[in-house]
Amino acid sequence: MSDRAIVDPVGARRSRFRWKPQIREGNDAALCDRRQTIASLFIVVLLGIAYQEMLSPVRDEIRSKGFSISIVFFVLTFFCISMRFFIGNQLHLMCEGVKTLRGDIWLRDFFIIIIEAIFICFLGGVSAPAINEHIPVNFYHLIVIICGIDVAWVLLQWMSGMAWTRWKADFIPWSWAVLNTIVAALTLLIYWRAKDPFGSGPAVAVFAVNLAAFFVDIVLIDYQDLI
Repeated sequence: MSDRAIVDPVGARRSRFRWKPQIREGNDAALCDRRQTIASLFIVVLLGIAYQEMLSPVRDEIRSKGFSISIVFFVLTFFCISMRFFIGNQLHLMCEGVKTLRGDIWLRDFFIIIIEAIFICFLGGVSAPAINEHIPVNFYHLIVIICGIDVAWVLLQWMSGMAWTRWKADFIPWSWAVLNTIVAALTLLIYWRAKDPFGSGPAVAVFAVNLAAFFVDIVLIDYQDLI
């Protein structure tokens, strides 16, 4: 019999796969690259789904009823909202300050952004005015929900920093919270005051609100120096 030590393969596997939770700072270039790849993949996939969801009901309504002012401006509103949030969210996740966050803080931002993107997919599915007449959560409601999630995210960043020092953010995008609060309030006002919320007048009004929000966010606020 050999005098060499007997290796316990089961014990070796246990030690190799022993759970060692570790939350790291994002100071590893390879880790930052993985985060950027994951974020970009999810954003691109969800953007494609959102536009596919928009095309189906819009195509069906155009085939059955033809073009109308309402459907044109609902689609334009969806375009403004989807581009504003997808551009902002993608650039936010790709910026150096976010890629190098602690792992738990990065996951918080990532999951909230994915939730926003999912609701934008839902918004695409109701971008045809006619379909909104038969559903409990319509185009206007979803705009308010999307804006509300973004406001809640900003407030969560602030409250997390107040509660835990390690979660304190160097910068909190308060301008996004203010802008989306205004958009949500004006959207509800248009919806409540309109006799026919899915008619041409409200459709043009909600588009004007979101076009202005797009300009303010991308051009004036421009946190990521895009313009």
